[in-house]
Amino acid sequence: MKRFVLILGAAIVAIGIAAGTFPLHATAAGASSYCGNGFAKKPNEIFQDRSRTIDQNRALVGACYEKARTWEFVGYAVAGLGAAVLIGGASIKSRD
Repeated sequence: MKRFVLILGAAIVAIGIAAGTFPLHATAAGASSYCGNGFAKKPNEIFQDRSRTIDQNRALVGACYEKARTWEFVGYAVAGLGAAVLIGGASIKSRD
């Protein structure tokens, strides 16, 4: 049982890390752009792209921040849940 809980906790942590590092794309005002990921936001690089209007860039930055904050929370929450399961699994007494 202890081994199963430890493996489950490690898997949940891995899922949390994957959720936080998943590449994000945002669409706003008829334009779309890459936003980085939940743990490494890159919306300010959108302003360097001169192929869109200033209004499109502002809308994209807002959409990117919103998406990145959401996925950052999801990533940390799931990874934290996995860490709690790991700690709980480590405290289970083995039958040996």
